[in-house]
Amino acid sequence: MDRRLITEDLHWLHKMREVNVINAMNVPLHIALRLKLMGYLSTDNQGGYAITHRGRDELVDRDREKIFN
Repeated sequence: MDRRLITEDLHWLHKMREVNVINAMNVPLHIALRLKLMGYLSTDNQGGYAITHRGRDELVDRDREKIFN
């Protein structure tokens, strides 16, 4: 688990996992840049953001930790 992620980052990752692709206007720029630099987001050809496999894996790891701890 990446301890650099803050609550707001995780909130947006959860939203993106549910929706798959989010319009760039909906995501605050500082959050989008932070997640993109860490490899959790990618941009699509229409200017939106999509969650990467690394982002999905991070959420799965956090969900497992909640269950088993």
